[in-house]
Formats: sequence, structure tokens, C-alpha cells
Amino acid sequence: IALTRLISFFSHDHPSNAVHIKVADYGISRITLPSGSKGFGGTEGFMAPEIMRHNGEEEYTEKVDCFSFGMFLYELISLRQPFEGHEAVKECILEGGRPVLTHRETHFPSYCLDLMVLCWDQQPKLRPSASQIVSIATAPEFTHLLDVISLSHGGSVMDGIACMITSADGEETGIVAGYELWLPCSNSRIDILGGSAKGWQQYHRILCPQVKGGPGGGNGGAGQSSGAGSGGTAGCTGQSGSMGVGGSGSSSSSQPTTPHLLKTIKLTTACAVESAVWIGDAEGNIYAFNAADCVHLFSYALEPSAPSPVVALVYLKKFHRVAAGLENGRLFLLDSTLIPSTYVSAEGSFVLSELGSGERLCSVTALWLSEDECELWCGERDDAISVFSLRNSHVSGQHHLTHFPAPLPVRGLSVALLYASGDDFVYSYLSPSYILYQWRSSTKRVENKLDCSKLVPCSESLKSIAIDERLSPGKCQISALAVLGNELYVGTTWGCIIVVERGNLRPTTVFRPFEEDVRCIIPVVPITPGYDASGHCTTPLIVTIGRGYRSLIERYTDVTVSA
Repeated sequence: IALTRLISFFSHDHPSNAVHIKVADYGISRITLPSGSKGFGGTEGFMAPEIMRHNGEEEYTEKVDCFSFGMFLYELISLRQPFEGHEAVKECILEGGRPVLTHRETHFPSYCLDLMVLCWDQQPKLRPSASQIVSIATAPEFTHLLDVISLSHGGSVMDGIACMITSADGEETGIVAGYELWLPCSNSRIDILGGSAKGWQQYHRILCPQVKGGPGGGNGGAGQSSGAGSGGTAGCTGQSGSMGVGGSGSSSSSQPTTPHLLKTIKLTTACAVESAVWIGDAEGNIYAFNAADCVHLFSYALEPSAPSPVVALVYLKKFHRVAAGLENGRLFLLDSTLIPSTYVSAEGSFVLSELGSGERLCSVTALWLSEDECELWCGERDDAISVFSLRNSHVSGQHHLTHFPAPLPVRGLSVALLYASGDDFVYSYLSPSYILYQWRSSTKRVENKLDCSKLVPCSESLKSIAIDERLSPGKCQISALAVLGNELYVGTTWGCIIVVERGNLRPTTVFRPFEEDVRCIIPVVPITPGYDASGHCTTPLIVTIGRGYRSLIERYTDVTVSA
């Protein structure tokens, strides 16, 4: 198949403008026997080496068409004929030569490039079959996955946020050059991944600083930085290297100590606060860093006498506040415009107020109703949700909600996840279970439910999926939520990504890119989606973090693809 044999029919009906592709000019094409066929014919550059080597006098199989399909993918990606301008095409192919991709073309979706390379392999037995090509090419990941990177440590990623970065020459015009992901981990590390719409470009890390003078540390000192090489799916190019941490921290009487000499800090959550990143840990401490250069701005202990994990940090931008929730049920409103002068006891200035929640707090999200009014939804244990209404940063009301009728005793179920979509909907998940709930804020009632145990990943072969394993209740639990556009992305403990319509929870697709749990799902939303002034694509992206990457290619073939 070549592009010259495809005819496009465009529909002029607005707004769909559907394109229908038809195959034409079958020429010498014919049905072959399973044992193979003979004959010499085809288009130069698209013919498999086994046909040219023996001038069609030896039997060959359907794998010659797979070779042609690889060249067809190259033509689609590059918009050029294979070996265009090359004088000795036959000799080049027989010697293992293949068409060259430009740097721009290596930024196409990873699986498209992987499949292209597999299809034009010199050895027919290493090429995928036609049925395998169909299965791979129709999978949701095939055209959507841009790049993959493996984090070089054994710690668990606990949360993640995206910070948009501006190019050096675009600070005045606001041209966005890409984004950085800040990933707090369980082993004192904060992994920072730099990327763009083309894929991953940098990977480095900082260690969360500890300072003498009390729990959680004090001001001053930048986190230690170290570099790590980036890995990627075969066919994609990723720069490896490190990014130094420049500048110095703000002055303080407390002196920073060497992080690796002290105990491991288990980081728990993060949020972006204007040009800074705030991170919480398992002992009730908050650390703030400058997003541009990773300089440590301050540390603060919310609960120095009885440490309790920070389970949520939510930036209330219009109020200049940050809601900080502790597992022990305490919920603080912090002033996002101030840097505390001490690491504790800043009530009345940095800590502005405390909202009483339940005995145990599990999750917090904010739903904005207007410019001066929002709701803080606080997930608690035993099926409970407390909703605080805030007007101009002051509490104006409170509601107490449960997922089940009051007479029904519910013990052991915690509201582990909450996510507000910004259109009167809040999504909640009770752990341990496999049901996702959609609440309407205006009525404070559950509108829809999604049973994740009834959804099977679509892009799987018989060898890669075990139905009995999937039916285990523990595999269907929800581990991550995120909204982007009109879609809600749901991550599970079995490594599945479920995409549903956020308005009615109707499933769109399900696929399983990870062996184990999906740790977090991060929307990357540019300031102005589309193209910026320099012509760079600023398409919204979804980043998923999970354990054990499962290659789509390996699910259907015996070929190992490095990640």
C-alpha cells in the first residue's frame, strides 16, 4: 500500500467535516495461500528485501506486505516517498538501509515509530503479522502516547503537579516553552521532569532539605540537586542530562544540614502556588520552592507537637490562600502571599484560620462557584464528606454529606479521593471499593456512579490479559483522578486508565499501560491551547505516573521494546 493508492473523500457538512479513506488501484494484488507465494512486482522502495533478493522466484509470505506497511507509515509521517532522491534503492534495502527521519519526525507518537521500525525489519519472522498490526494500530495508545520515561529510583511517587515554563526570550510576551512536573516521592526526593508537546526533554531531582532547629526545618538552603538520564520509547529522542539549582535560599538563623545524613522524609502531596511549589510531608511539614530555579523558600511545621501527615494542599488563588489538610482532621487556611519568619507558631499571620473537620481527613478539593465564593469538599472516614462554603475566604456555611442513607451503618470506608471539575460536579471515591461517585454541588446529591469492576481494558491480546486476575476486587480500586476538557481520567490499582465523559460517567475507553497501580494523573493545560506566537504546539496533555510500564508492542508481539 502506498499513499498514491489512497483516495480521500471529504464531507463538507459542518461541523464534523468527516474524511473517508478508500483503497484503490489494486494492480497486481491477489490472495495468497498460507504457505506463501512467488512473483516479482511492487513499487520501488516498498518491496521487501526477500522479493528483490531472489527476484520473486522464492516463496514469501504476508510479511512482505508488513514491510510495505512500514514504508507506508514512513510516508504518512514524513510526507515523502521512501528513499526519495536515492539512486540505488534496491541495494540500499538489501544492505539493511532504511529511510532517514528528521528531528521533527522523531517527535511523532512513540508507538507509530515503533511499529514502523518493526514492520520494515530485515528478517520477515521479526515483523508483526497483519492481525497484530491491526490490533496495535487500533489501540487507544497507538496515536496518543507521545513519550515514556523511567524514574531511576525505587521510591514511590506520591503526587504530582505541572508548572508551565516560559522561554528566556518569551518572558515579556508570555511564550510558553514547555512544562515541568514536580513529583514528590516517598524517599525525600522530588523528581522534576521537563517536557513539551514533543515529549520528555530533561529529568533531574532535588532532595528535600532538613534544617536544625525543629521538626520540618526552617528557612534557607536550596535542595540538593542531582541529574539522571532520561529513557524513552524506541524511536523517540530524549535529551539526557541534569539541570543545576542556582541561587540561594532566603536568610535565616537556622542552618541547613546535609539531607542524606538525616532520616528519610516521606513527601505526601504538592500544589502550585503562583511561581512557587508547596510540598507536604508525613509529619505535618510544608516545604516551598521557587519553581523557576528550585530554590528552597521556607519550611513550616503545622503540627510540631503531634506530627500528622499532610494529606492535601489546595491553592485558593482568588482568596490568596492555601488550604492545608492534616490526616488528624485539622484543616488550615494559610496566607499564600507570606513567607513565615519562623518554622512554627505563625498563627494570625501565615496560618490565618483553622476549619474543624472530622476525626480523620483523607482528601480535599475546591469547587469555585463565583469570583468570591467557593466550596471546600473534605473527604473523611466512615463515608463522610464535610463541605465548607467560603465567601471572601471566610466560612459562610457547612454541609455534612454521606454516600449512603443515614440508617445504613458504614464502617471502614474512607473518602480517599475527591476531584472538582469546575462545572458543579465533584467526584468521590470510597476506599476500599471500586465505585466512583459523581456529586452535583447545587443539590449535594449523587448524580451518577461508575462501577470500575465491570470494565475490561481493550488493547490486550490473549497472552497479555488474565480475566481471573482482573476480577479480584483489589485490582479494581481507584487510585487517581483528573479532569481535562470534557473527559474524566480514572486510574486503578491494576494499572488501568479509564476515560469517561465527565458529565455522565459514560466510559469512552479503557486501557492498561501499567503492571501495577496508577500513582497519579496530571493534566498539563497550556495558557492558550493551540499554537503560540512562535508556532509551537500547545495542546493540552495528560501525564500518567504508574508502576511497571507495559508496552503496547510487547502485548501483541514477542519483540522487547525498551522504555
